[in-house]
Amino acid sequence: MTTAPMNGNGTPVTRAELKEELARFKTELKTELKTDLDGLRRELHLDIANAMNYLAEHMSAQLKALREDLTYQIANAAQVAAEEHRRELAIVDEKYRDVPGRVGLLERELDEHRKDPRAHGARPRSTKRRPRS
Repeated sequence: MTTAPMNGNGTPVTRAELKEELARFKTELKTELKTDLDGLRRELHLDIANAMNYLAEHMSAQLKALREDLTYQIANAAQVAAEEHRRELAIVDEKYRDVPGRVGLLERELDEHRKDPRAHGARPRSTKRRPRS
């Protein structure tokens, strides 16, 4: 039975040499994987940072547009409410426009009535009983 050459020069490889070669391969593989993993981590962190920046800018623009829209809607609602309030006040003003004149007339008539002694008879005596002493 013949063994296949494994070291490239035609001589058979011992177990110790194979273990040593496998240990070197394992160390090189770990180093290479660690380097690749570190690079991927940096790339991932950069991608996440870029995505966060994009979201922040996009959300900021949306919030600004929302703020402007709400400001417009609130201002419009306030203007409509003020116009409605003015309309209602005009109705009340129209309805009670003659009140000051009517009150003035009533006050003058009351003053004349107070001054007229014929309009009032003698004041009735108090029916209150006096407490006994």
